[in-house]
Amino acid sequence: MKLFKPFILWSFILMSILYTNAQEKIYYSSSGHIRQIDFDTTQTPLLTPLVFLHQRMQLNNYNAFSVVDSFFPTPSFTSVRMSQTYKSLPVEGANMIFHYNNSRLFRYIGHFVEVNNIDTIGTISSDYANTVFQQYYQLHDTMVQSAFRQKVILENPDTSAANPILLCYKYIFCSNILYIDAATANIVEERSSIAEYNPPTDPIAYLYTDYYGAQYVPNQYDNGLYYLVNNNARLWLRNKPGNGFYQECNSRYPDQGLFIGPSHTLDAFYVVDKIVHYFKDTLEWNSYDNEGSVVEVIVNYPFSYIGYNNAGWAFDYHSIGNGKEAVPGPFPALVIGERYEPEGQHIGGCATFDILAHEFGHGFDQFTSRLYFSENPEGKSLSEGVADIWGCIVESAYAPYKEIWKSGEDVFQDFSCGRNIANPEDPLARSRICSYYQDEYYNSVYDSHLRGGVVSHWFYKVVEGLSEGSCALGVGIGMSKAAKIFFYAQRTFLAGSLSPFNNTDFISFRLATIQTAELLYGENSPEVLHIINCWTSVGLFDSAEMASSIISDNVLWDTPQTRLSDVFVTSGAILTITDNISFMRNRGIIVEPGGTLIINGGTLTSACPNEKWKGIIVKGIAGNDAQKGRVLLGKGSSIENAETGIYMPYGIAVNNPSVGDYYTPYNGICGNGMTIAVKSLFVNNLISIKASATEDATVSCNVDSCSFVINDDFCSAVGVPFKNHIYLENVKGVNIVRSHFSCEKGLSFSKAIMAHNSGFTVNYYCDQPILSGTICPPLHRQHSTFRGFNKAIVAENYQSINTFSVKSADFMDNNIGIEVSGVNNEAILECNFQIGRAMEEDEEPIELDPIESGRGSNYSMDKSYGIKLNESSGYRIEENYFVNTPYSFGSKIGSSIKNSGVSENLIYKNEYFGLDIAQEFIGINNGNSGQKGVKTVCNTFTNTISKDIEVLDITQDGDGLRVRQDGISNNSSNAAKTLRSAFCFFRTFVGLIFMK
Repeated sequence: MKLFKPFILWSFILMSILYTNAQEKIYYSSSGHIRQIDFDTTQTPLLTPLVFLHQRMQLNNYNAFSVVDSFFPTPSFTSVRMSQTYKSLPVEGANMIFHYNNSRLFRYIGHFVEVNNIDTIGTISSDYANTVFQQYYQLHDTMVQSAFRQKVILENPDTSAANPILLCYKYIFCSNILYIDAATANIVEERSSIAEYNPPTDPIAYLYTDYYGAQYVPNQYDNGLYYLVNNNARLWLRNKPGNGFYQECNSRYPDQGLFIGPSHTLDAFYVVDKIVHYFKDTLEWNSYDNEGSVVEVIVNYPFSYIGYNNAGWAFDYHSIGNGKEAVPGPFPALVIGERYEPEGQHIGGCATFDILAHEFGHGFDQFTSRLYFSENPEGKSLSEGVADIWGCIVESAYAPYKEIWKSGEDVFQDFSCGRNIANPEDPLARSRICSYYQDEYYNSVYDSHLRGGVVSHWFYKVVEGLSEGSCALGVGIGMSKAAKIFFYAQRTFLAGSLSPFNNTDFISFRLATIQTAELLYGENSPEVLHIINCWTSVGLFDSAEMASSIISDNVLWDTPQTRLSDVFVTSGAILTITDNISFMRNRGIIVEPGGTLIINGGTLTSACPNEKWKGIIVKGIAGNDAQKGRVLLGKGSSIENAETGIYMPYGIAVNNPSVGDYYTPYNGICGNGMTIAVKSLFVNNLISIKASATEDATVSCNVDSCSFVINDDFCSAVGVPFKNHIYLENVKGVNIVRSHFSCEKGLSFSKAIMAHNSGFTVNYYCDQPILSGTICPPLHRQHSTFRGFNKAIVAENYQSINTFSVKSADFMDNNIGIEVSGVNNEAILECNFQIGRAMEEDEEPIELDPIESGRGSNYSMDKSYGIKLNESSGYRIEENYFVNTPYSFGSKIGSSIKNSGVSENLIYKNEYFGLDIAQEFIGINNGNSGQKGVKTVCNTFTNTISKDIEVLDITQDGDGLRVRQDGISNNSSNAAKTLRSAFCFFRTFVGLIFMK
């Protein structure tokens, strides 16, 4: 619609070239102005409004005409409504409507005003005009404030007066319009009419509504006035809060007048009529109660407890306020709050299809399913979700150009809508709604409007199918079928005896829709299967599916299947999986204490490619090996697209029997002899393996010859980025052997292993037998590898004595290989560090603010490290190889040691090749006796670009490096000291510098 309006204008202008002498039949009003022209278009293809107006009127340039709206009642019929202004002031009564049929102008209805050289400033002030208005109606101040006032140009109703055109203050108050001359303060005219210059014989009024443009509305003509006719609604007005009175504006009783004020009142009148017609014409349901009751519409109701812009369905009108006490109650009413525009900024009123159909849906519910009155806590959530659905259904019927899946998109200034049914987590919506039954978010909110999102989002999927970012269950069944199923489910299967209360919950509502679809379209029809699939996609299943998910014996799954609910492996039971098993979002496998899960060549993944499943949770009782869940992944097994592939809470061990292709790791069976995974694959999980405990706990967990991969198919699942392949917290006893970690997406915060207060080992596998008393030859060692991470291994420890070791591992294409904070006694031995992330051709480095990115003030994108230690002591860094990554940005630093203190620490026999800085020492790394602190000996520095060794932050004596490195004391007081090659040997000696 927004794109079509200018298209209409320019089309009319371009086609005006074809205008010649059209035969016309002209009707004039009593004042001599054109009221109506019927065109004979047999000789002319078309005639544009702008050409017609300028040729007929020949007014000066201060007069302007603009399109107010366009209306398309049929594909061939078009109406264009235009208004007139003079020096930007509205010209009262200058409303022109041009009717087209197949692009040919056939009728003009309306009125223009000849305005020339009128003073638009006026003589009296607006405050004085308010006083005149107040005295005329004997109003209170608050009532004056409730009136709508603007300055307009008006034809003088006194045709004998010297001034044919007047500048006036126009006041709209309930059913009246008052015009006050801005020069004399005289009352010029009082009206109570909504006439649109139709002849008395025309039964259609062409009215302009706020949200739905120019609309045809039935009207009747009486004594020169026009009144709306609506047999479906009685329109009431309550003034702004504090006035305390009602005035009936019932169009069926012309002598009582009609409120014509704020356009959202006309919207309400028009919209309610269409809602009732939809139920009657499409669903054969007469009004809200199927008894043909007239809908009481109360406009400008004071929602003082919420705000102006609101609407509601009053189940019992006496419970909402006074008024119409003479009519026996209780009876329902549709109430609409006053439209509110703070500081002149537009915020729409609530008289829109989606909002009023939502409230009318509550009325339909009151006389059918009575969800709102359910004794079940889920009833009110259902009723709100169902009401949102009715808003979408009716809006799609009468305003399909709107964003039908957004509720309240016309109301809010600071938000795109109130609730987004298509995208429940829309950050621009006022509220996030629930989209999955009893997930973490559902259980954290208690607003029935938000929980109702489960059913409204289900309906969206039923209509549209499942959009991008969701599981592909095929195309939707469309609005017509979906609305029919939805209507009959409420009317028939949930209506019951219409008792005051019922016990409907989400499960029973699900069953009602399935039974309705079966009745309408047949059992096992595509419609029924789609209904079931969509319920499944929002987390609602039947009891049979739930029952099949409890494993209490030895069970084999050797065929592909999709699991709709959580699977529980109970104590003593064994579930073996050898084929592909898919899980819906937020569903997974729970291995209870004493239960066993064996995955031998099978794949566990998400049923929805762009969503995550929950993963495997392994439970147990700490300290009781017999009551620990057991999990085995054998050769060829895979866990993919999980939130957490395997989660071991409480520091519980993971066990498996001897099945599949695996072997004894290099260091013998770990702990209790339990293995977690052998030759298995972990792909695109947010976290692949997580072991955590509230206190220091021991796990027996081996990861042997596995691959951990993040590739281009990774989906972040609701915007949550990849975290870590392995996450450890307050545990020890995790052994990683010959495993491979990679992150192909280059994600900014990626880590392979993240360890808090935890102990673990990373080691190689020897591919030949090892004789007693010997070690595996280097050529027969199969390394673990880490590639493509921001930080490959991060270890932090401030609460326990747990430590780690990494031996014979290869680090490639990482910003930081190993980063350590607070961990003591670690060992990093015989590893290869290729430092820096390789850039693609023409790629620019990404610069992030260190504080805003959460990386801390010491983070710098222009530096990469092999090893970075902070406040760590007792470590061994030995026989590692550090080299620069070709075609990478930034400085490359081999090892950086900060504040390792006065303890004995050793950096021994490492090789550094082609780096900017080979070794960096910051802060306190020296014992005052000269015999302790960091000792860096027998290291080889080759082709160093800047400095072999750099010492920073020397603020006092004792800072820097250990004084005695080779047994020869250098007691010079000069802070810049010279290290001797006697420490061991140097192949080259380039720029050895100490800095204070």
